[in-house]
Amino acid sequence: MFRVLRALLGEPGRAKKGGASVKIIRQLAILFALCFVSLCIEKILPIPFPASVIAMILLLVLLFTKVIRPAQIQETSDFLMVILQMLFIPAAASIMNYVGVIRDNFVPLVVVCVVSLFVTFAATAYAVQLTMHLMAKRQGKGEKRDA
Repeated sequence: MFRVLRALLGEPGRAKKGGASVKIIRQLAILFALCFVSLCIEKILPIPFPASVIAMILLLVLLFTKVIRPAQIQETSDFLMVILQMLFIPAAASIMNYVGVIRDNFVPLVVVCVVSLFVTFAATAYAVQLTMHLMAKRQGKGEKRDA
């Protein structure tokens, strides 16, 4: 897999023949290769796990290990971020197929949304407080060492 990625990525810093279009095709090939590998991993796993999450984890690992550098997928990533809202239109439009189900279960859906909203707020507040506490504790140790 790494050999294929290295072939797709090419030498960093070297100019490529074909200009911007080849660069974008190469970047798309990298992202599609990650998606394909994640689909294969999903089929192998004994538990159901979304291929999209596997692809994001693979991309994160490859970025951290510097097998892929951010500049090698920058333009395509920026483009995908720009059109991200348009990618949600089909999912939002398909909700119209389930208006009856939503109407029948409206109150439970609202209750779940409100409860999950407050649970998320509470978890976020706790995580921020814990982080601030740990940072203050770390700074306190750093000041004791300096003294």
